[in-house]
Amino acid sequence: AVSPRLRYWLTSEFALRIWSCDMDLFQLVDDMIGVEVLSPHAGQLYRVDDVIKKIGVPPSKVAHFKALAGDKSDTFHPFRGGMGEHGRRNPGIGPEGAMKLLATYGDARTAVSACLKDPPPITTTDPRATQRARHSHP
Repeated sequence: AVSPRLRYWLTSEFALRIWSCDMDLFQLVDDMIGVEVLSPHAGQLYRVDDVIKKIGVPPSKVAHFKALAGDKSDTFHPFRGGMGEHGRRNPGIGPEGAMKLLATYGDARTAVSACLKDPPPITTTDPRATQRARHSHP
């Protein structure tokens, strides 16, 4: 998150507005010390409530969310949640699954540990992904 030195500088008298299209920077957003992200493509200024509306989790959970849901722009694959039905790999839990796991377990490490003990079912709406998961090797 925000380094202690930057946090001191920001709380003293300045605010920080980050101009970027990279949603990874949402984890730095903090209303208390005045860190905002301005997306030039969306033309929107993101504060904590805006980050929650956009991706479904607060800034403090963005890294956990991306670890579970994956991030195509960073070629980061989603967590697959262990084995799915018939012993086949799940296609990935996706954003909705990541939000549910974080709401239930609080962080990515605990969620992954729980999923490896009791994997969630395949929950994708993409029939091609489900088909690939059913025909992939364990």
